[in-house]
Amino acid sequence: MVKRAIGIDMNASQFQAVQVTQTARGYCVEKAFFDDQISARRDPADWIDCLTAEHGFDRRAPIAWSMPHEDCYFRRLDGTSDQGSPPDIEDSPVAEAFPLPADECLTVCCRTPEPVESPDSVMLTAVAKTACLDRIQQIGRPRNRPAVLDAPIYGLLSSVMINHPDLTGGAALVMYTDRQRLLIAVLSGRQVLTIRNLPWLVDESDSDPQQSDGQGETICRELELSWRAALDQPIPQDACLLLAGQAASDDRLGAFLEESLSCRVVKANPFNRMEGNPPSVLSPSFIIAQGLALRCLDPEHTLGVNLFRARREQTSGVHLKRQWWYFALLAGSVAVVSLSAFFWRLNVRERYYQHLKEESRRLYRQSFPQETVIVDETAQLQDKVQQLRQRSAHSGAANLVQADPLGLLHILSLHTPPAAGITLQDLWVTPESIRVTATTASFQAAYDWGDTLRRDPRFATVRIKDPKKLHQSDTIQFLAEIEVAAGGAPI
Repeated sequence: MVKRAIGIDMNASQFQAVQVTQTARGYCVEKAFFDDQISARRDPADWIDCLTAEHGFDRRAPIAWSMPHEDCYFRRLDGTSDQGSPPDIEDSPVAEAFPLPADECLTVCCRTPEPVESPDSVMLTAVAKTACLDRIQQIGRPRNRPAVLDAPIYGLLSSVMINHPDLTGGAALVMYTDRQRLLIAVLSGRQVLTIRNLPWLVDESDSDPQQSDGQGETICRELELSWRAALDQPIPQDACLLLAGQAASDDRLGAFLEESLSCRVVKANPFNRMEGNPPSVLSPSFIIAQGLALRCLDPEHTLGVNLFRARREQTSGVHLKRQWWYFALLAGSVAVVSLSAFFWRLNVRERYYQHLKEESRRLYRQSFPQETVIVDETAQLQDKVQQLRQRSAHSGAANLVQADPLGLLHILSLHTPPAAGITLQDLWVTPESIRVTATTASFQAAYDWGDTLRRDPRFATVRIKDPKKLHQSDTIQFLAEIEVAAGGAPI
């Protein structure tokens, strides 16, 4: 399986990008790009478009970006915990060593590619939270596919560990220079003891030997100070000094350092363990960009901190706490809204019930004006209906027409089975007859209902007239004329 990653070393003076491929055979540098016109493009998205559209870089490859070197600070912390993790920087004496307030500092412990059995110190990397957030927002667009954000020195050390594994087994010095940076690291058994990040201004047009010797003396003094700070002893003759960047291309500087320090000087070759032929544009100064790409491809065998992930992990706890607050606030809001809705519905139903009660009392008074005492209109109305039913049930054919309409409807309902589907619409009562307009679902149901009424001795004749279908409907409407049997009194 082929894996690709892009490493980008971007500072105030230059932009370098390297695309590295990992296969079963090893690593291969596929593409490289260099541009010193950094002011022409400020937006990293413009650089990504330039790399993919004009220079053939893979847009789907994850990208490792470098943090501006002036924003990174390094301190060694002695006496780690049992798990090899650093204590909280706010409770640690090194908090005072960083030129940043403890609450504004993002501190990450550097992980080593191989676990150290008994580490006596760890290297802490600190950046300002605002600077880290600005860089993440600058490069964190989805199409940029940011995967790693690391200090430039860790890109350098990662490339050295992959390309020169034999030189990092013991104590060694690693030095990198370009037009604006002087990076120095002291390694011991793949453990970082000291990192120094120094500003460095070099005038490439100046070829004065005295100026070059003065720069060499400055570098030699800084190397000695770095070694003493790490190991508390002078640089031994068997120590190895690894030169990278522009220092690897300066033969005069290499010879001067070898003579002044009396140690072995080796020029770092970022293509020492790479397969195939590197692009012609590559130079030793691409070592940081290459190391950042290797950080993406093989984080287990490289050295560094991922500020992109550290920032996300640091804010995840804050976000989780904030989410809990949001959840509690949401739950409280839902409870308040639910209770408010419950009492509102209860109030609406109480008012509706009161309205129905007042309306029923009004209708009862309107129907029975003779009633002066109304205690429970519903119960009183039920009593009156029950009285009407009893009076209608005991009445015979002789007093049929003397019954009120409710009693007459009761008699008709007794002869109307529910299965017939007959609905009474209008009722006309005369001294000799009853006329009923009704609807049903079929003609046969109307005639059957007429036959049922004819069997009642209280009715003399029953005629079903004018059965017809209603317009645009299957309902049958008909008229039933019923003559009362002889002996009935006028209604």
